[in-house]
This record gives sequence, structure tokens and C-alpha cells, in this order.
Amino acid sequence: REYAMLAYHIAKAGDAPSLSQVNIPEPGVDEVRITIRACGLNFADLLMQSGTYQDTPDAPFTLGMEVSGEVNALGESVSHLTVGDRVA
Repeated sequence: REYAMLAYHIAKAGDAPSLSQVNIPEPGVDEVRITIRACGLNFADLLMQSGTYQDTPDAPFTLGMEVSGEVNALGESVSHLTVGDRVA
């Protein structure tokens, strides 16, 4: 698999984020994948970095809860969006 996506990535709990090349994920059954055109890191992202946010995922994970862009792939059960739709 090619590394083709840049992400603010947390490799292990408590680490500072690093701009890293990571695999482009395939969307799950009820998920969409988007091409991000604008993004931001918010306070919740900073809490996740320190492991103090109530819904912090297990590391490794990618920061960035605020994004906008266009849908570029759909999970099998997604029917309310199409590839090319703009989302935020």
C-alpha cells in the first residue's frame, strides 16, 4: 500500500503530533472518505493529544475533528451522499 496522505498523527499516547505520511484508509460500511480542503485543530484535539478527552481513541490515531472537503469514497451502506458532494 502507498503512503499518500499527510496527517497530524499521534503515534503513542502523550506524544506530540507529527505531520506524517500515513496509509489512505478505506471507508467502513457506514463511513465516507473525504478529500480535505480545510481543517483545524481544536481544543478537543489538544485534549486527545494528552489523553484527557472523554472519547480519546487508542493510539495510533490522527487528529483533526474540524474538516471540510469533498466526498471521494463511500461505504457500502451510505446512500445519503455521493462522490463529489461537498461536506463540512
